[in-house]
Amino acid sequence: MKTNIIRLSIMMLILCNPAVAQNKHHYGVTVGLAVSTAADFRSHTGVMAGVRSEFPLSSMDSHLYLSPSAYIIQKGWKDEILYLVDEKDYDFVSNIYYAEIPLLVGYRHAIGSQSEVFCETGPYFAYGLSGKREVKIPGEDYSENVFSNGLCKRFDYGWKLSAGFGFSRWQVIMSFESSVRKSRKTEWEVYNPKERTFSLGLAYLFI
Repeated sequence: MKTNIIRLSIMMLILCNPAVAQNKHHYGVTVGLAVSTAADFRSHTGVMAGVRSEFPLSSMDSHLYLSPSAYIIQKGWKDEILYLVDEKDYDFVSNIYYAEIPLLVGYRHAIGSQSEVFCETGPYFAYGLSGKREVKIPGEDYSENVFSNGLCKRFDYGWKLSAGFGFSRWQVIMSFESSVRKSRKTEWEVYNPKERTFSLGLAYLFI
């Protein structure tokens, strides 16, 4: 799977090169919410922000395009810990920030003079910038770094699907992405909690 994703990404970049020279591209900024879920754990809500671009893949077809993006996204999960002093469960919250680069191929269809619908799919690659797992209990707070303690791997990759609606320079984008590798280490691997993330974003294209 990893080899196939890398090969597809290289093909996308090769196809994009002649198109960039012949066609005007679009770029802008995007922000949104991201809800991560992992097997055997509760969902986690985070934020995302970054840049987005679109390059036509062919001078003969305005519908197909390549959309590389780069942004910071907050993922994670929630589990519980039993505090023996008061015999209550408290949330153990993991917040992980990734620098993520999706390389998506898209298809757009105009539904008016200024509006369109579109769908995109392709691989993404991510690198963990920082991450903490922490719990707040009466009189005692605990926090640990999920990378330095060996709990999580910094590198992640997977597949992403997106669909959206555009009007003028604005876009509303819904996305789903799924990791294809185990992101946890040591004893946490038995849960195999591959991240699956749903996101809702708003983008503004400058050109």
